[in-house]
Amino acid sequence: MKQKKEQKQSVYDRTRQVTLDQPVQFMLLCKLFQVPPMKMLDDFMTNTGGDSFKRSPDEACRTRAVDYFIRCGYGQDHYTEADIRQMFTELHAIGSLWPETAKEKLIDRHAKWRKMYHRHWFKKWYKKPRRKQ
Repeated sequence: MKQKKEQKQSVYDRTRQVTLDQPVQFMLLCKLFQVPPMKMLDDFMTNTGGDSFKRSPDEACRTRAVDYFIRCGYGQDHYTEADIRQMFTELHAIGSLWPETAKEKLIDRHAKWRKMYHRHWFKKWYKKPRRKQ
């Protein structure tokens, strides 16, 4: 009987399980506000990435998440601020197309289309001339 070969997990795996040492101050805020820390982190990731399914209806939340990302300097050694803002604009446009009231068949088609578009989007920006290899 063949044994499955264990695959090395990448730091970029979508379903990566992580253990975080959460700062005490963050935990105290979460307890005070009665918001589970993972919900807060999930909301931030969803708003930053422009996810379609759980996206905040508040455009200001998404805008501020992007502003925070840029203010922290993430990606600016590879791309200009204008490029980064364009990346987020494109991701949020994809996310805005979620067919909320559609039947299951259309949602399945949309999910396949979205996956292909995300792949195209990533390759487009990865191959951008300023990107360091």
